[in-house]
Amino acid sequence: TTLALFVAAPYYGAWVDAHSRKSALLLSELWSAASSVLLAGLGFALDGFGTGPLVAAYFAGMLYYTLHYPAKFALIQQTFDRSHYQSLIGLLEIQGQAAMMLAGALAGLLLGRVPLSLILAVNAAAGIASYALLRGLPYTATHLGPAAAPAPASVWHGVAEGGRWLLARPRLAVFFTCTLLPFVVVMAANYLFPVYVTQTLAAGPEWFAGGEITFAAG
Repeated sequence: TTLALFVAAPYYGAWVDAHSRKSALLLSELWSAASSVLLAGLGFALDGFGTGPLVAAYFAGMLYYTLHYPAKFALIQQTFDRSHYQSLIGLLEIQGQAAMMLAGALAGLLLGRVPLSLILAVNAAAGIASYALLRGLPYTATHLGPAAAPAPASVWHGVAEGGRWLLARPRLAVFFTCTLLPFVVVMAANYLFPVYVTQTLAAGPEWFAGGEITFAAG
């Protein structure tokens, strides 16, 4: 899943640059709602989830974040004044991380008591509500005007050009690489923590929920 999204991310970034950032953000909410409705319906129809639907649910969630965050940050950068951009990004990063951890904790507490299909149905309703709220946001796609910068010859040509720019500045490249390390550690922990809870502790989802609450509080 991570590899597939890594390959697709440059294409999506190029698409966002060539289209309305608001439309891209609305698309991410539509994907969240539609995939949740489909998976919830599948769960209700099959009276549960096997390995395949669970993998599909995980992939749908990861794809949502891949679609949502680049579009949201691009929209903020375009909509708000430059002097407010850094503080807004920091605030939304804290809000997003806390919301994600608390949502995971709540789902962990509910999983042993409420069917997963119902949780997905609530997630679909949240996606629809988010779409409705964002649709009324005033927005002008100023980057699509006649003075817009020309698009690169290809997506990977742009990636290669960025790589050459970083190679010419090795200290900056090392700095950017180091800033990614905490993210890599957190991502690895997100993969390993559920395995540790289920196989080593032999515990239920409420223990996973406790870990998510602790992470969000930190």
